[in-house]
Amino acid sequence: MERRVCFHTIVRECIESVWWDRYWCEETTKKVRMNLETFMDYLEVRGVCVEKINEGILKDFLLERNKIVSLSTLRKDITALRHFLRYLHGERQLLKEDFSAFLEYPKIPHHLPQILSQKEMDLFFEEDPGECPFKIRNRALFETFYATGARISEIQSLTISRCYFQELFAIVQGKGNKERVVIFGRRAIHAIDSYLRKSRPFFEGSKRMDEVFISSRGNRLGGTEIRMVFRNEARKLGIKKRVHPHLFRHSFATHLLENGADLRVIQELLGHASIATTQVYLHLDQKSLRKIHERYHPRSGLGSMSLQS
Repeated sequence: MERRVCFHTIVRECIESVWWDRYWCEETTKKVRMNLETFMDYLEVRGVCVEKINEGILKDFLLERNKIVSLSTLRKDITALRHFLRYLHGERQLLKEDFSAFLEYPKIPHHLPQILSQKEMDLFFEEDPGECPFKIRNRALFETFYATGARISEIQSLTISRCYFQELFAIVQGKGNKERVVIFGRRAIHAIDSYLRKSRPFFEGSKRMDEVFISSRGNRLGGTEIRMVFRNEARKLGIKKRVHPHLFRHSFATHLLENGADLRVIQELLGHASIATTQVYLHLDQKSLRKIHERYHPRSGLGSMSLQS
C-alpha cells in the first residue's frame, strides 16, 4: 500500500508541477494521468520501484500496451512517458539516467480523416428543437462545433466571459494552454443565444458557472457526455459513420476548402502550428480542388488544348 501511495504521489506531483503545465490542457492531463497510472500499476504488479525503471521494463510495458491499444494511443503513452521520465531524472533525480530518448514512436499508416458531406451535416440542423432544454443545448453544441472547427477541449473550456457575441468571436484555450481566437457564424450565435436564454438557466439552477456548455446537473459538460450527444444524434438521423466532435472539425476544414477558402486561412482557423498539419485536407477532394482551380486561375480555361509537341 505504501508503494502504491508513493506511485500516486509521484504522478500527481509531476502533473501538478509548473514544468508539466507547459505541455497539457486540462482534458489531455486527465488522459495522461490515467496512462501514467497504468504504467505505475504495471510496476506495482511486478514489484518494481520507480528508481529501478530501465530500458527493459519500458520495452516490456510498451509491448504489453501494444497488444491492447491502437498505435495512436500508444504514441500518446510514449509522449506522456517521455515527459514523465525527464521529470523523474531531472527534477526529482530519482533516475540516474534519462530513458526518454530510448522511447521511439511507432509509425502509423497514413489515413485521410473521414468527414461528413455537406448534406449529412445539414441533417443536424433541420429539426426545430422547440422548447426542449436538451435539444436547444445540443443544437447550440452542433452549431458551435461546426462554426468554429474547435477541438472538444476548447469547447468544454469555452467561457461566457471570453465570448464576444457582438463581434462574432471567442477566445479559447487551445493545445499547450495557448490561447487562440475562434470565429462564430450568425447561425451559431443565434443558437447559443437561444440556449443561454431558454435552456442553460434550467440546467444551472442556483449554481453560477462561467463555462458556456453545462450538464443537466449544472456542471461543466464532460467530454464523454458531448461525444454521447453526437453519437445519439447521428444514430437518430440514420448516419452510419462514426460521428464525434472531431469529425465536425475535419468537416469544417474540408467544407471551407471545397468552397474556395485559402489553406493558410484554414490553418489559422484550426489553430494549427504548422501548415503541414493542415495540408492533409488537400487530399480529401481533388475534384473540388480542380473546380476551384478552373474557376479562379487565370490560365486554367484553356479548353481542349492539344498537348502534342
